[in-house]
Amino acid sequence: MVCLPALLDLKQVVSALIGAVIALSGQYVVHRFGRARTGRRLALAFWEELSAVNFYGGPSSPPNFAGFSAQTFDSLFREVAETLPESLARDLMRYHWRMKYLEEAKTVTIPSSGGVHPKFWAESKDLHDRLLPRLDRYSQRSVLGVALHQGELT
Repeated sequence: MVCLPALLDLKQVVSALIGAVIALSGQYVVHRFGRARTGRRLALAFWEELSAVNFYGGPSSPPNFAGFSAQTFDSLFREVAETLPESLARDLMRYHWRMKYLEEAKTVTIPSSGGVHPKFWAESKDLHDRLLPRLDRYSQRSVLGVALHQGELT
């Protein structure tokens, strides 16, 4: 009968544990840098998408907008939630859902009432204007900087 302690050498067990810790640490670093790179790229893509949106109208004419597309956000929702800082992802989601609502309401309300709801439009425009510089700053950070601190720098 073979005794269990004779099969396990303490040096081998410790070596295996050290190897596992090193392998898991390496995977964590690679994953974190991959998320940082993806987050920077997403910030740039959304900056470009938001830059194409034009809010117009105002006191003398009904509020309106043009150039909004939901395709990027709709197809990359998971990546946004996983890679961007929570504050930026939350505001980007808030903007996206507001704009989808306005886009849908625009086709219904413009012929009959002359425009979208002015207060909701103004809040969406304000959110848009605040998101642009935040996305730009995040996209210009280094991958190392984002990997070490994934939150927004103020």
